[in-house]
Amino acid sequence: MAIENLSILIPTWDRPEEVRLRLKEIAEQFGPDQRVHVQVNPGQFGLEDLGLLNSMGATVSGAENSANVGVVANIVYGITQLADEWIWILGDDDRLSEDCAALIAKGIAAASDRTIAVVHDQWSERENDGLRCVDCEEILGSVGFGSLLFISATVWRRRYFIDHLDLFIDQAFSYSSQVALMLEGLKRAGSNILVFDKPLIHYQPVHRWSRVSFVQRMDTLLKLDLSAPAKEKLARILYPQWLWAVRSGWQEVESGSVSFRTWLLASLQAFINIHVHSPSAWIWPILAAIRKWLSKRKMAWRTQSAVVKGLIRQWIRG
Repeated sequence: MAIENLSILIPTWDRPEEVRLRLKEIAEQFGPDQRVHVQVNPGQFGLEDLGLLNSMGATVSGAENSANVGVVANIVYGITQLADEWIWILGDDDRLSEDCAALIAKGIAAASDRTIAVVHDQWSERENDGLRCVDCEEILGSVGFGSLLFISATVWRRRYFIDHLDLFIDQAFSYSSQVALMLEGLKRAGSNILVFDKPLIHYQPVHRWSRVSFVQRMDTLLKLDLSAPAKEKLARILYPQWLWAVRSGWQEVESGSVSFRTWLLASLQAFINIHVHSPSAWIWPILAAIRKWLSKRKMAWRTQSAVVKGLIRQWIRG
């Protein structure tokens, strides 16, 4: 069944087959009356190549930019053409999860007038069924940073997104502009973000952008006007991402796509900025590794203990 106060925006560039698959999935889950808008950045393919012009229903619209304006401007152009209270920005290659429509409907129904977004945790490690986060510390502690980065994991209140388009555009180069919108919104008294523990999409591990470029922009979020505790927690969360991106970025150095000097300077700058705000950031991955090792050892001990107890029972009965 279509969600009346929701529009689904699909920004796309040169993926006509993926768009057709997304529209098919939307029709199957939300019904044929769900409002959907496809905003096309022209490239090898344009709006006509989607094969939609003759088959579009009254609730499905499309528009093509005069030139390839980039993914962020494409999202902005698409959102300004929509009018519903809530907007789900769906990546053109993000497959819908089986209960996606029900999850979105549940999140919107639980939202208050002060809810700026509903986030669906992509890799939940706890049960978050409508957790209401009211400050930066809560959202950063409740949702994995990776999930916050997924554009398709968040359903936005359109008015809030429109009011903060400048911040979304300014932070676009950081690959974290939507996280900046969340943190900025939670600075306002009374605002909140709802968190649910089930994903809206099926994750596809595809290498889509330079890891070195990601490292270069990590300190951007730390320059936002946030409280010291929020920056400390953000830096602590970013550090494991820094470790992963630096290791992955070395592959770009080996392939020749990035210079050693660029990789080294970016890595050092991000490392310094993270530890300025959280001097003990390096400790947390070590503690997490220790906890994981202890958990495995505890499980192994329990298994071994169960085996020994079983042998003893058999010996007593025998």
